[in-house]
Parts: sequence; structure tokens; C-alpha cells
Amino acid sequence: MQIFLISLVLFILSVCFVIIMDLLVKLPLHVSLTNILSPFTFMTKDELVTISLVMLYVLTKPIVLHFIEKK
Repeated sequence: MQIFLISLVLFILSVCFVIIMDLLVKLPLHVSLTNILSPFTFMTKDELVTISLVMLYVLTKPIVLHFIEKK
């Protein structure tokens, strides 16, 4: 569970870093957010399904393991 939380914090920090760098270059916030999300808008349905399954696996595995260890 700690690895999951650390990964989540690092992900949030990296996104914040990218946004701050864009703001320092004088890009508006909505442009920065568009740049972050643009790779996901051009994905095909197969790619979206694949990345969704990978994300689901990565997110649910630590949670399931945590509850199994509790028992």
C-alpha cells in the first residue's frame, strides 16, 4: 500500500511540475492542461482499452493484496 501511495504522490508531483514549467513559460493553464491530456485524445479504442486495463491492474493489485494480508 505504501508503494501505491508513493507512486501516486510522485505522479501528482510530476504533473504539477509540468504545469508549473508551462506557467513559467507564460502558457495559460488551459493550454497546459490540454498539452497534458492531448496524447489521450488521439488514442484509438484499442489503445484506450489496453491502457485502461493496465491502469486498473496497477491500481487494484495493491489494494487486493492489502486486504488479503489483513485476513
